[in-house]
Amino acid sequence: MCPVGNQGGDIRVEAGALHLANRSEIQSVGLGSDAGDLDIQVQRGLRLTGGSQIGSNSLEGRGGQVSVTAGNIDIRETSIIGSTTLAGDQAGSLNIAAQESITLDQGLIQTTSFNGGGDIFITTQNGDLRLQQSSGIVTSSIGESNTGNVTLEIAGDIIGSGISLISTSSFSTGASGGININARSLNLSQASQVATAVIDPSTFDFSPALLDIAETLGTEVAQLFEEAFARGANSPQSSSGLAGNIDIRVADTVLLDSQAVISTVSTGRGSSGRLAIQAQDLLLNDRSQLLSESQGIGSAGLISASLSGQLGSRNSSIVASSNQGRGGNISISSDSVFLAESSLVGSSVFDSTGDSGDISIQSNSFVAIEDSDILANAEQGLGGEIRISSPAFLASLFSSGSATPVGRVFGSFEQFRGNSRVDISAEAALPENSGTTEFPRVDPAQGLQTFPVVLPDPSSQIDRSCKPQSEASKSAFFITGRSGLPQRPSEPMESRIGADQAAWVPLPQS
Repeated sequence: MCPVGNQGGDIRVEAGALHLANRSEIQSVGLGSDAGDLDIQVQRGLRLTGGSQIGSNSLEGRGGQVSVTAGNIDIRETSIIGSTTLAGDQAGSLNIAAQESITLDQGLIQTTSFNGGGDIFITTQNGDLRLQQSSGIVTSSIGESNTGNVTLEIAGDIIGSGISLISTSSFSTGASGGININARSLNLSQASQVATAVIDPSTFDFSPALLDIAETLGTEVAQLFEEAFARGANSPQSSSGLAGNIDIRVADTVLLDSQAVISTVSTGRGSSGRLAIQAQDLLLNDRSQLLSESQGIGSAGLISASLSGQLGSRNSSIVASSNQGRGGNISISSDSVFLAESSLVGSSVFDSTGDSGDISIQSNSFVAIEDSDILANAEQGLGGEIRISSPAFLASLFSSGSATPVGRVFGSFEQFRGNSRVDISAEAALPENSGTTEFPRVDPAQGLQTFPVVLPDPSSQIDRSCKPQSEASKSAFFITGRSGLPQRPSEPMESRIGADQAAWVPLPQS
């Protein structure tokens, strides 16, 4: 089903269940103008397999709006729901809603355009959103307009595994869109990512993408993309846009495991965005990252985590850094903080006059062990401010209370890594530019009791009124046994006088 013409027509489908298989398509295509809108309504299950597609695509005009509603939605085996414009206006928006769950297994939901990707809205009333085996929810722009936003309103859990991706990206002068997530929990593993990015096209290898486009859409379409990439790379304002913000709100836990990443990154002139998380617990394991990074002249954005429970990190990092601009601030508020296995919280700046960002941590308990570090260093600029406020504070610091750098390049994290101690440092290359650190100082001598210099004579504590022949008033007591309890419950209590025990001393009869 594929209306094609100068302007694509609208398509409306109503069904009890719908399965598209073996490259089946429901598409509206505009060759010289706008593509039409698609409205797909399925009462029970919608299933796409074998490279099938639902889309509204235009060669020169605007992509149409795509609305999909079903009980369950299953997108597998390189199948796609999307809106794309190849040389014209903005791609259309996608609105995908399921009463129960949405599953992508090698599936893709995308908007792509030369002049701005469309927004993506995905909702579930009851179930989860699952992405597995290199699946993606992606919006991107190659031209001057901004990329669309991604909004996920999920009643259940969001689970990403197998190098899956939720992203917005701009490859030219536009800004990348934001990502907004509301769910019960967010669980990313196996190098899966939630990311916004502004990418300098002159530093990006588009060859694999062009081969995929040529295979799926033809060589003429791939040529259009290649020309657009070249225009973006040669633009004087290339990659000057801002990376989008990421806002995550979950009722339970955000879990990153096995090199999972949540990031906002700029590789060009623009700055990275803000990364904000509200949750009960935030757990990072096995080289996972929260990252706001500017690899060019822009500044890094803020990373904030507002948690009612625990921030736990094992061999992972929370970093808001810049190569040439200013480092981003990091703000963490939680009931407890636990950093272990060489974890890192850092806002340092490398190779420039930019200042480091500040780091603020507020918690009821704070533990940092096993070479975990908190760093706000600067190469030529000012070191940041580190403030840790916690009534219960435990960190295996150097005896001086500050770190001793080990390494040669001051702006590098590596000088503080691998020294088997916890570093809390806001130092700069020039001592007068160093920042400040403020954290609870534990005095080992505080609270100790001083023993008395003169010990009392134990003989003065003996009651003399009970010696034999004494006329002093006496109390009475009864002896029922000696030498402790019997060895067995059935044995009576007896007196056993040995060589090291004195005999009884009888008292006078009154």
